[in-house]
Amino acid sequence: MNQPSHLQTTVTPGSMQGELFRLIVCPACAQPLELRPTRQDNGTVAEGELRCPCGRAYPIRGGIPRLLPDYSAPQSREDHLKLWTQKQFGFQWTAFHEISCDFWDNFFISLGPVSPEFFQGKIGLDAGCGFGRHLIQAARCGARMVGLDYSRAIESSAKNTKEYPNIALVQGDLERMPLRPGSFDFAYSIGVLHHLPDPFVGFASVVRQVRPGGSVFAWCYSDQRRWSIFLLSAVRFFTTRLPRPLLRGISIGFGVSEWVLVLTPFRWLPKGRLKEIVARHFPRLAVYAPYPLQVVCADWFDRLAAPVRHYLSARQLEEWGRRAGLQNIRVTPTGVYGWTLYAEKPI
Repeated sequence: MNQPSHLQTTVTPGSMQGELFRLIVCPACAQPLELRPTRQDNGTVAEGELRCPCGRAYPIRGGIPRLLPDYSAPQSREDHLKLWTQKQFGFQWTAFHEISCDFWDNFFISLGPVSPEFFQGKIGLDAGCGFGRHLIQAARCGARMVGLDYSRAIESSAKNTKEYPNIALVQGDLERMPLRPGSFDFAYSIGVLHHLPDPFVGFASVVRQVRPGGSVFAWCYSDQRRWSIFLLSAVRFFTTRLPRPLLRGISIGFGVSEWVLVLTPFRWLPKGRLKEIVARHFPRLAVYAPYPLQVVCADWFDRLAAPVRHYLSARQLEEWGRRAGLQNIRVTPTGVYGWTLYAEKPI
């Protein structure tokens, strides 16, 4: 389809935002949208509207297209859970929005069998980009990236990625992607799918965005820690219902206590047999010791606030790949906390 004339005259040719506008479709009917800009900023559309032939209109605010379904009056339990999740994570990634460390190693651990060279010259999708920490790593490797998030965390992502011209952002529902299927060389969703009412529905939506021959990545919680999961689920029955500012304070309290009383002494241990034994019996120490205090506090909020947390087995993830019609399916553990799923879309 030919791009609307508005697009040709208002968006810098070859820009990542221009590429994004060519990929965007109406999440309700999947038709292409007409761009109607009202304010520009250095060759980008800062404010405006995207109109669909079906009659729907979606705003552009702060340079970000906002293509959200209307869940203001939830019609089902699933809608209610998604709206609740949107609010919890939107609060989390605005309260803990700083990129406080280099997440390079974390990114590649989460993706599994891939090297930095994989990304060079490709276009990719970060489905559930949060505050942008993984988007930045893919962009650093030379990929042209679209970051999608459902919550107001997209604002934090915009602040954190503003220096990267190869990143564009869109606010939308992962399960009702406002993007043309088959548009990306690869797509990943890290730490997101297990928070959906039906994780496979989200995974299948991510898969649809990848073109034949492309790659799909997902990182999800592992079901291996039975007792920890049981205890956390019992606590979360109460904490998910607390006011978010109060829960933020509780999370900071837990984070600071863990940082001072547990993680700092572990870091002080000299390398050797004793430290290896402690790390083997308490793997959480080895995972969080390299990170700054903010990461520890943010993860406590995540742990206590998320309305939905599914814990999955390697077999379940393999079955996801088969149900989605993928090939070369590989599921690998990332310690005892998660699984990485890698697969490819047949040509």
